[in-house]
Amino acid sequence: MDRDVWRVLTAAARSAARRVPGSDRRMRYCDHLILRMYLWSVWHERPLCWASDPRHYNTLFRPRQLPSNSQFCRRVGSPRFAALLAAVQDSLVRADAGVSLSYLDGKPLPVSLCSRDPDARIGWAVRGFARGYKLHVWARDDGFVPKFSVRPMNQGEAKVARQMATAPCRGAVLADANYDTRKLYQAIGACGAQLFTPLKRFSPNHKRLKTMDPHRRFAIELCADYPEAYQTILDRRARVERILSALTCFGGGLTHLPPWVRRLRRVQRYVSAKIAIYHARLRCRTAAG
Repeated sequence: MDRDVWRVLTAAARSAARRVPGSDRRMRYCDHLILRMYLWSVWHERPLCWASDPRHYNTLFRPRQLPSNSQFCRRVGSPRFAALLAAVQDSLVRADAGVSLSYLDGKPLPVSLCSRDPDARIGWAVRGFARGYKLHVWARDDGFVPKFSVRPMNQGEAKVARQMATAPCRGAVLADANYDTRKLYQAIGACGAQLFTPLKRFSPNHKRLKTMDPHRRFAIELCADYPEAYQTILDRRARVERILSALTCFGGGLTHLPPWVRRLRRVQRYVSAKIAIYHARLRCRTAAG
């Protein structure tokens, strides 16, 4: 299984290196190598300096030459590398899957309260407050996560979801009560989809319903007229919990933030690599099934 996953990741890295325009400066070490080295270190949950040591490779991946630690860290921290990681995600996620059901949810990524990370913020996590970051996902019913964002813990889930609602989509989008806001209903409706959430509050006043956003009004009327059917729709939201569980419950999954992954840009890069590994594993399992 590991060999198949690495083969998929290698193909995605090669595709990303071809698709992202190169710089005018000729590099001694190609983007394809830097990408694979970073994915290798993240998969094994090791810091960047670990990837610069040739003793940490095996027959699955053994580069002939390795950059120095300073060269590798400089390349990984460049804006071009962020574009390469995004291209890897695009290569792994099937855009033409035709899935008409998707979900919104968040996963807390806490750090120690003693951490001096200035980007980490205190916000609501699970059954209480914590300090750190939060992964916001827009996941499809087939298990893939085409859209995600890593933000400080104090940023609201509905606000980040509105920022992700930019590309056209279709079908139904299910979320919990934290996403029950007027602006999010409008944003997702403008993309061509319909949001369904547990309704925290709504008034049966017909004058207010007439001036309300049509997508939120549709959800309110459906909940009022057919409460059992509306609850049946919301029960499907449990699928996103299984998707987030699958993202963490394998060797190399996104279980926590290691001590050397601090500051927002590093956390975003690390989480993106973990999701890429998850997508490669999911593609292997889908092909085998």
